[in-house]
Amino acid sequence: MSAKWHRLSVGARTGSVQLSICLALAALFAALLRVPEARPHAGLLLLPIGGVCLVALGHRARFLRDLGIVPLLALLVPSWLVAAGVIPDGSLSTLRAVLKDTNALGLVVTLLVAGSVLGISREMLSKSVWRVLAICIVASAAAGILAVILASVFGFPAREVAFLVLAPVMSGGISAGVLPLADGYAELSAQPVGELLARMLPSVLAGNLFALSIAGAIAFFGRKRGTVSADPAPAGPKAASGPDRWSGPWLVVTGFVVWALSEAVSAIASASGWPASLLVLVLAGAWCCLGWGKRLREAIVDLYRLGLRVLVYPLLFAVGLLLTPWHELVQGFTTPGLLLPIIGAVGGSAAGGMAISRRLGLTHSEGAILALTRAAMGGTGAIAILSAAGRLDLMPQAQILTRLGGSLTLASALAAASVIGL
Repeated sequence: MSAKWHRLSVGARTGSVQLSICLALAALFAALLRVPEARPHAGLLLLPIGGVCLVALGHRARFLRDLGIVPLLALLVPSWLVAAGVIPDGSLSTLRAVLKDTNALGLVVTLLVAGSVLGISREMLSKSVWRVLAICIVASAAAGILAVILASVFGFPAREVAFLVLAPVMSGGISAGVLPLADGYAELSAQPVGELLARMLPSVLAGNLFALSIAGAIAFFGRKRGTVSADPAPAGPKAASGPDRWSGPWLVVTGFVVWALSEAVSAIASASGWPASLLVLVLAGAWCCLGWGKRLREAIVDLYRLGLRVLVYPLLFAVGLLLTPWHELVQGFTTPGLLLPIIGAVGGSAAGGMAISRRLGLTHSEGAILALTRAAMGGTGAIAILSAAGRLDLMPQAQILTRLGGSLTLASALAAASVIGL
């Protein structure tokens, strides 16, 4: 074997995993699928092998990583594999039974929602909360008005556009936004989570891509006018250093608290009829505002960040595999006129941020760029939008706006759906 091939096959890495290991795992799973006796049990290997390898390969494609659509890859590819008949029914049945018995989806959704909210520090909120909140309110209102107007003009139901197009686009990403939103909608409407995800995901992807396009246009014209640097210095929140919270006792305590919160919220949701994700959001927000148990909150945030790397993509792979029908996804992308409300939402958001920018001491471009992060697919999507605009110096405000705005959108959408129906 030549040294060049050795570097390519062994030295290459997909994410934190060597490419050769990913290929070996994929080959092992393909071989197991050809053994009839092993097919049902092979379904249990789908999550670690499929989730890790698929996302790791996605991270090797820089354009996918920069656009922040790697989570979509973990949903779309397994959905297509099922539609193409690549995965045997026995493997799917085994995996479906395990997820149902363990309530893994509810536990991970609780961790994602609670961790994303608790990760917003009181100090960070106090420094720029009013500016960010003003942009969030004005941009969201402008986006909603313009999207509903366009939907009404072209004959789309306003309620469907509000709940299944506008809310997902501005929910703050897939893991902490669309996934709990679909879970809450499913509890309220008795519709399958997968069908709801299939209807919402095209809107999320289109909204993120259109926000990137507007941000790139702002950067292009800004460079022509000399208001944007061609090579911006990267900026962003520094990783906080603190005590090691990953000792054995703390790991057990943190995991138990998240599990207890998930079980308590599920019981309250069953008794009250409110969606569990909304209850988690309210409880985590109250905890964050009160500031109690700082060390435990930091440990939960650490577990949340670990979960983003370890749990989310296998879970998304399972959701795509078991709950996301491929034909519904295709229909969502090919529905005539679907892009019009999305364009109206993202464009209206940018216009709203631009309109209020002067009152907040910002330039028009800064207000528009920050407002565009309302349509970002989580923190990665916000980074992509700021990178396209050449304004990475706005990272702290953009991250707060994406997360705070997404949380408010999630809470508002679920509360409204509880009152008026989906």
